[in-house]
Amino acid sequence: MQKQSSKGHARISFKQSFERAEYLLFVFIILSHYCKSYPKLGYAKLNNKIYPFFTFTTRSLLCFTDIFHTFYVNGKKVVPEDIYNILTIQGLAH
Repeated sequence: MQKQSSKGHARISFKQSFERAEYLLFVFIILSHYCKSYPKLGYAKLNNKIYPFFTFTTRSLLCFTDIFHTFYVNGKKVVPEDIYNILTIQGLAH
């Protein structure tokens, strides 16, 4: 999750290696109604090797901002004590 500014809304970015494209597409289908574009192919360079990946980003929305503030406190990632009341079993697995 990320916020582009302190006053803006949060969005979710998702990136997976080329080998995990099927999983990324599965997640994209679930979140596609929050997105304005399809997944894109990108390339990352690490240790002088090129690695392909797929990525997509949701729109910046208030519903994601509420989630953002639950999991990011004072700029740090946190796991809420009541996480089992916040996420479904499927959400926790992802």
